[in-house]
Amino acid sequence: MFTDRYDQLNQLLRSSIEWLDITDEDYRLMVSRHQAIGAALARYWNDSPADGEVYPQGSMRLGTITRNIHRNDDIDIDLVARRDLAKASVTKAGLKQDVGAGLELFVKDDPEGAPELEPGKRCWTLKYPGSHVDVLPAVPDEEVGGTGISITDTEVREWLPSNPIGFGDWFRGVMLEERLAIIAKRMDIAPVPEWSIKTTNRANSDRFI
Repeated sequence: MFTDRYDQLNQLLRSSIEWLDITDEDYRLMVSRHQAIGAALARYWNDSPADGEVYPQGSMRLGTITRNIHRNDDIDIDLVARRDLAKASVTKAGLKQDVGAGLELFVKDDPEGAPELEPGKRCWTLKYPGSHVDVLPAVPDEEVGGTGISITDTEVREWLPSNPIGFGDWFRGVMLEERLAIIAKRMDIAPVPEWSIKTTNRANSDRFI
């Protein structure tokens, strides 16, 4: 009786998650677009001596992207475009403009989906049919160190702190604890994917992790 109860709960959770999760086709498309954007920025910054990286944050990093339930819904993908520059060497406006210039070139190359580029107060948005990709300009947070970043915001004078990698690691730690408890009850959870693209000439721009 105990085993049957958890088997039924396992099946119920599986069915619910599969219904909310994006389709395999959408998943491949989102990964492909992330790779294309990262590769385009890598080419744009090819001559720069500064390192950088384009990586996912939010639901894409955590593996919690949901499908379009309503016809007006959008699949929302969030990326960080981090440039390894000292904050004293660049202004928020200058960083935002630089990332935007690289994305404008990407759009002019007529990529898959023919996205339109729009500015936001913190990020640039690439609008695709049925989805959009937010690209957040950032530099390392020198005060915090580690994976901390400082981000732009047109409505705030100072740089804003953020740490999507740190939050993702914390989330995985919590999820691992939950998974171990669930496995003990015979329930299976799929692993969370992770992607990362280096964005300078000193790294392989097509690298996926």
